[in-house]
Amino acid sequence: MKPNKFIVSLVSVIAISLSSSTASNSPVRNGQIPSVNETAEETKAKAIDSYEEFKRRVQAEYKSHQDEAVSRYLAFRDSVLSEFVKHMHRPWEKYDGKPAVPKPIDKSIEPEIVPIDKDVVKKDNVPQDNTPTVKPVEEEIAEQPKIDTPAPEPVVEPEPTPVPEPKVETPKPQDKPVKEDKPKIKREQPKTAPIDNSIYALKVKDAIEVPNININVRPVPFVPVIVPSEETPDIFEFTFFGTPLSVRLDDSCNFTLASIDNKGIATAMEEITKNDLINVTLGDCLDIRKELKLCDWAYLEMLMELSNAYYGGDCNEATLLTGYLFCMSGYKMRYAYNQNKELIILFASDQFITDLPFLSMPSDGYRNYYALGGKDSSKIHVCDFAFPNEKCLSLYVPEVPLFASNNADINFKLHSYPINLNYSINKNLIDFYETYPTPLTENDAYSKWIYYARTPLSDQAKEAIYPVIKKAIEGKSEYAAVNIIMDWVETYKYGYDDKVWGYDRAFFPDETIFYPSSDCEDHAILFTRLVTDLIGLKTALIYYPGHLAAAVQFNGDVAGDYIEYKGAKYTVCDPTIYYGKAGRTMRGVSNDQATIIIL
Repeated sequence: MKPNKFIVSLVSVIAISLSSSTASNSPVRNGQIPSVNETAEETKAKAIDSYEEFKRRVQAEYKSHQDEAVSRYLAFRDSVLSEFVKHMHRPWEKYDGKPAVPKPIDKSIEPEIVPIDKDVVKKDNVPQDNTPTVKPVEEEIAEQPKIDTPAPEPVVEPEPTPVPEPKVETPKPQDKPVKEDKPKIKREQPKTAPIDNSIYALKVKDAIEVPNININVRPVPFVPVIVPSEETPDIFEFTFFGTPLSVRLDDSCNFTLASIDNKGIATAMEEITKNDLINVTLGDCLDIRKELKLCDWAYLEMLMELSNAYYGGDCNEATLLTGYLFCMSGYKMRYAYNQNKELIILFASDQFITDLPFLSMPSDGYRNYYALGGKDSSKIHVCDFAFPNEKCLSLYVPEVPLFASNNADINFKLHSYPINLNYSINKNLIDFYETYPTPLTENDAYSKWIYYARTPLSDQAKEAIYPVIKKAIEGKSEYAAVNIIMDWVETYKYGYDDKVWGYDRAFFPDETIFYPSSDCEDHAILFTRLVTDLIGLKTALIYYPGHLAAAVQFNGDVAGDYIEYKGAKYTVCDPTIYYGKAGRTMRGVSNDQATIIIL
């Protein structure tokens, strides 16, 4: 660390001023009587020499204090690591973990198709549109760093899984009586006409508001990266989701576990903690996290990929190295081993995670720790040692990871407007998203969509799609612009998760515009993302049993259904209704069982 430039400059001015003052007011300076013939240049030169001596003294003192601080911290680090190894040597505590909780299953209802009046679409003749003209949000697209990567080999894409066309019910006449077993929409006033200027308030069961948290906060590394000047480790290369990476890592970490018990693991860990070069590897890993904008989950996966590549596969030694780099990066984790003699990484998360076995740790307020890789945690021995200031892993994706390009071309044709667009999506990013676990807040099934809705669209997708949408909504009212965006999202083909994936699977925005089919939750998530980014309006999700829709807070009154929350009106917008408009609730859903999720 360099001395503060302002302080140095200030000291310089003071030194020169004092020198000048002394020269003018005293006949003696530095024990010498100045010559009456001394020039101003000579006086200035002596003052500068005096300052340079002062600066050297200050810098020497600063370096001395810095070295002392580093020495104190290293001593602290060594004492903690020594205690860590001692703790590992002791018998590990026995626990009986819990099996993985399956992903929430929600049987989707069929989408609705409403008759379309082409004249209405062409003329944009919308009843009761009191919203102002939209002012699209100007967003600067961040320049992506260049990643040197060899040209990818030609990839033969597999044939997409055929998705059965959804069964579409013919719209029923308005005067046909509703069956008794179907809940009625509760409104403050009766609906007088299929299309009018009336505004209807819907009563819903519950409301959830997304906590206002800083999703960009990252754990601070426990170990400072101090590179030994006399030694330079070898370069180890590996690939992470198609992206070539390299770290400084030599053979000094290539050890073999003698046994999978507390003694064998502790002996190997002692070897790692005494290896100063592993700090260099850690520093490189943290640099990769920053350069590629890796979220916590991506960073953990990257460490695992590095360790597996270094040891030649998924083995106990690779798990040990992954865990060490992870906890030294500031994350909360624990080592464990099971009855199958498998070493396990138990990581703590701020979210409840489905499909991973876990242990509720008594020493940490019964916080859930999840078994990485889904390893058996039914009967395990745990080394319960906590590092100072350790933080939980977060499953928010504040920034889209910057993987090397592996583009897949997509053709998109809007069904109601003359828009035909070709764009590309990075398949490496899509492959990463497929590995993402399903997160829940406090085991609340309604909360899972929050994480997908708060994930931005990739810059690559924005650059291809956003200018086209901005041009389409230019000069339109908020209502008309929202309907154009809703029509855009409706165009993406509907497909049932259980038919395509075999389970309920929510999409990140980039996934919806990549895969050949998507369902209601994916449409709603993408819709809220586009409205937020391009119009700047507040949005919400509405969960009905078997269906997910969206809502928009307009800056004026529009016709149709809305939900009021804390004095604000959120107009229902359902991008699963083909040719539907803002203000229309899908036929057959139960509003009194609905939950609005404020984004």
